Amino acid sequence: MISGTEIYNYSMIRDKLFNNLVSIIDGILSDGKVNDIEIVYLATWLREAEEIS
Repeated sequence: MISGTEIYNYSMIRDKLFNNLVSIIDGILSDGKVNDIEIVYLATWLREAEEIS
């Protein structure tokens, strides 16, 4: 059985990950260009975020 605390923690982690993703995408798009370093950073972040969630 999942406790209220576990649901709360999951929601907090999910919200933080989503906000981080939005910030990363905003940063990537800020100059109107997407470079290889940004792609690698985003891919790495997505892989690590998947392990957390």
